[in-house]
Order: sequence, then structure tokens, then C-alpha cells
Amino acid sequence: MREKAIDLLSKACQGRGIAWKMLLLKVFFKSLKTERVYKNEYLRRIDAEMSIIKWIETWYNRKRRHSALNYKTISEIELEIITNKQRDLT
Repeated sequence: MREKAIDLLSKACQGRGIAWKMLLLKVFFKSLKTERVYKNEYLRRIDAEMSIIKWIETWYNRKRRHSALNYKTISEIELEIITNKQRDLT
């Protein structure tokens, strides 16, 4: 899993803005370690992998406020889009 992540990250960090991308990756991994890895003890590797995937999908992607979204969560943006579409249909 780590090798895949490193490969994907190295591909993502090619080209312009490498320093900025690396900073974002450092912030992400610091959050991951602080919020998930250091707070749990895993007996098996698969348990750790599943826990990390769950954290990324349920908290980091869904509940974290994003500066690019005017400090709203993805769930809030999705709700706004659905509400606007429903309003447009009526």
C-alpha cells in the first residue's frame, strides 16, 4: 500500500508547483498520523489499512472544511447543489 501511495504521490508532484504540493502532502500525512494512526493500535496490517481508508473517506474527504470551498465541507457543498437543483426544477 505504501509503495502505491508513494508512486501516486510522486506522479502528482511532477511539474510546476512541486513545493506547494509537497507542503499539502505533509499537512495531509500529519493529520492522518495525528488523527488516526497514533490514536489506535493495530494488530494486523489490514486493520490499519482499513482504518486509514475509513478515516480518509469519512472524515478527511467529507467533514474537513476546505479553504477552496469557502471553508465549507464537501457535504455542505453537495447539499447546496442539490437544494439549488431542486429549486431550479420547481
